[in-house]
Formats: sequence, C-alpha cells, structure tokens
Amino acid sequence: MFDLPDEPSFSAVVPGGRVEESETFAETAIREVREETGLDVEVVRELGVERQPSWRVAGVRDENHFLHAKPAGPTPAEWDHDVEGDVFHCRWVPLTAETRVYGRHGVYIPELLQSIPSP
Repeated sequence: MFDLPDEPSFSAVVPGGRVEESETFAETAIREVREETGLDVEVVRELGVERQPSWRVAGVRDENHFLHAKPAGPTPAEWDHDVEGDVFHCRWVPLTAETRVYGRHGVYIPELLQSIPSP
C-alpha cells in the first residue's frame, strides 16, 4: 500500500486505476502498480468485482475489479516512489482481518486471507 504524505486523507491506499483502451484487467493492474509504486508484479487471480458510486463523477457507478498480485522479485519493506513530483510512500503491512485500507479497497481481504498458507 502507499500513503501520499502531501495529502494526509490518502493513506493506506491500495494501487489501482482506470482501464485503458484494449487493456485487460490484469494488464491494468500491472501498469497501475508499476506507476504508483515502481514495482513489477504478476497477477495471481481476480478476487471479485465491486459496483459502487464513483468518487470521481457524481451520479455514476464504477465497476471495480480487485486482483491478487505478487511482486515479480525482491522488494524493500518501505520505499518512496516519485510520480511526476508527487511522492508515494510505499510499504508492506501484515495482512490480517484487522488490516484497514483506504475506502473500500480492502473489501476482498477475507478472500486473500483464505489463500495464505498457515505457518
């Protein structure tokens, strides 16, 4: 997840964004994670779809596809990623039933927890 230090209302954000023309949902996820965190990821599976009011356009409902992805290689625990002058403070957090993320981005945490092997 990432925080935008210059915009405190955007904390614990899971990367995401709009599908570009002719992109698959997996291609969108890979591009958005790279743009927002600098990481290369591999999509594991689609978790589900949430239909909810758009936070960008009044009166419009968005269809948000949530995907499970994993890093394509080693990553640091925390890092800063500069996106056109905006600093995204990225970090890994332990995933538990109590993990809270921005907005409704955590709606599929229970499904992710079911797929994690027990220690």
